[in-house]
Amino acid sequence: ENGHMGSSETKNQIDSITLISAPWPIFSSPSIQLGALKSYLKQEIFDLKVETHHFYLKLATVIGYPLYREISEKTWLAESVYKDPASFGVKAVFNHPNYAKIFPEDIHRQMTFLIQRYRGDIRYQRKLWRPVKQKVHDWKKTYTRIHQTDGDTPILSYRDGREFMIIRQNRLSKAPITHRLEGISRKVYLYCGQHRSLKKILHHFQGLTQDKVTPFLKMMTDKKLMFEENGKYLSLAVPLKRAHRKGKTAGAGR
Repeated sequence: ENGHMGSSETKNQIDSITLISAPWPIFSSPSIQLGALKSYLKQEIFDLKVETHHFYLKLATVIGYPLYREISEKTWLAESVYKDPASFGVKAVFNHPNYAKIFPEDIHRQMTFLIQRYRGDIRYQRKLWRPVKQKVHDWKKTYTRIHQTDGDTPILSYRDGREFMIIRQNRLSKAPITHRLEGISRKVYLYCGQHRSLKKILHHFQGLTQDKVTPFLKMMTDKKLMFEENGKYLSLAVPLKRAHRKGKTAGAGR
């Protein structure tokens, strides 16, 4: 395989390649294997453009390093599926059929490509995800219709007046709702611009007690101004940029 990759025929056919490291390697450093493979390819094919993507590092950032570390150190999720697919309801694994439209039949049958298809509980999975797809479809439809009415203004935005803030909540076929937050309520909402646990909120605001902040957080989530998951809170409104403000003002003047 190495000899074939280095042949003159292959050099003329391939001008770039992307190397991907998927979860779940240890997140503390980039993949050594990808670096070594990239160096090898550059040595064998001098003018080859090689890009590397360490997707597991991005995943660790999204789900949090403690959780990622726990998963990567204690289990091998992807490897478990490939090692014993039957235990996961997978009866057969093969290249995705779309590869047959791109590559000659002999290559398509001999090589194992990155994207695989499986035979198993696909019908069940489609049935399971059908309500989710419908919800996403309805959300996109509503999102588009609201923006057709209100232009490029964010659906949920705020203006900060330092001592108070005004949150504007655009709605479909209804007048916008405005919410005014003052004092500590404003500070907590802005602090939750990144997801925060109740413990972090209480630690950050030393004079604030749980019996006072919990009803406020519940009210914000009930009004869909904040999102809560696993005891962490995230404020959903985004700051209204000056460009939006000027556009509104100019439009009113005209």
